[in-house]
Amino acid sequence: MGLLRGIGRAAPAAKPALLQPILKQTPRQGTAAKGRPIRLTEIYGFMKQKQKIPMPKHDPEIMAKVDLLLEQQGEYLPLELLLAEGRLFYADYDAWRGGQLEHLQECLFGDEHSAQQLLLQAAAYCQARGLKPSPCHYRQWSSEQVLKFSLDSQWDSLFQTGYRKDDSQPQLDLFMDNIGNNLANDCRAALAERNAAKAAQILELLIKADLKNKQIDPLRELIEVAANWPTGDLDADQIRRLQEAITPLAQDLLRARANDFLTPYWRQAARQLQDRDPAQASWFWTQAQDWPAVRAGIEQLSDWPQQAELLMRHARACLQLKDNRQILLDLLQLSWRWPGRIPELIARLDGLYRHNWQSFQDSDCELEARDFPAWLLITLPGQASLLDAQTLAPLEPAQGFMELWDLVQAERKKLAPDQRARLKQAHPELLRAYLAGRN
Repeated sequence: MGLLRGIGRAAPAAKPALLQPILKQTPRQGTAAKGRPIRLTEIYGFMKQKQKIPMPKHDPEIMAKVDLLLEQQGEYLPLELLLAEGRLFYADYDAWRGGQLEHLQECLFGDEHSAQQLLLQAAAYCQARGLKPSPCHYRQWSSEQVLKFSLDSQWDSLFQTGYRKDDSQPQLDLFMDNIGNNLANDCRAALAERNAAKAAQILELLIKADLKNKQIDPLRELIEVAANWPTGDLDADQIRRLQEAITPLAQDLLRARANDFLTPYWRQAARQLQDRDPAQASWFWTQAQDWPAVRAGIEQLSDWPQQAELLMRHARACLQLKDNRQILLDLLQLSWRWPGRIPELIARLDGLYRHNWQSFQDSDCELEARDFPAWLLITLPGQASLLDAQTLAPLEPAQGFMELWDLVQAERKKLAPDQRARLKQAHPELLRAYLAGRN
């Protein structure tokens, strides 16, 4: 059978048992000196505590995220959910696959118990949907060395069990009809495993077995890249080819595993560009999901808040780095300068912002897109404490925002009888929305 997502599949196994014991840690957040969240394992170490975990209910937010992964990739893998949730950096996953880390569990961010619950709920939802457990084994790049996520066998099993549709059900983009398509799948998997020699061997078999297979030419091009790409400095044409030709080709052919193939080339280009063109470098760092590098590179540019695309990349990096204040500031600036691009940014943020954007759109108050930051102060009044007048003043807030911010701050302190009148004069519809939100 061909490899799926480049990971060797074992025979279907029984559903993973609920995790016991739990590796439990104190749920605290922090920021390290290099601009990334502090890992709790670095502070406290592991504290094992046996505890039975009840079968979790299906959380609508988790259901939506699993559904999205199934739609995009044709299967659910715990790795992808941890990456999407900011529980794991791709750079750490890449280092683990490269043999630089013994156990990937050590790189998780946040409370480990909640990460386990996240994966348990996702697995329970997949089982409820009738999806088939699909055990897998991650290996070192270009190697047969099997890697372990955790020393705890149950935790390791939970991470290394994905779910996909039963073989008897129609499956999108799974080419299992004949030997030629099986070979094409194996060749794609070898490319994603960064094993160009193996991919080339499989391609020769594919050409002999199915000369008319439509995947031969794109596979040959990616194999040529893997075998002959320069290891030194890239010229402008090579950088352009990587961005405009190789990246979309690999994403179309390898789908969810394109990042595994492309990340070394993205990093190579980003490192070369980071001093002379930080804006372009930030595009490559974003593709490689190196969020500290994305943020640091963008902040080298004094005018980055005046560029909508950089602002959105910066916000996405800050989301992964758990900098809630800066996410809010980025959202404010985009909303006030480019209100038409708010939906594009919201799609890159988490469920909290998406939920509030939907409720803003559903509101019967006559508000414009520029008023969305004010809506956040109404629905999430605690966000007001993340802001201060000195920071807000240069941002040219939308009409009524400052009056609403004053009102929210004052009413939390029970000090302000006059702020409502000021808001009514500045923006009556915001006051109506504010009063409706309090009822």
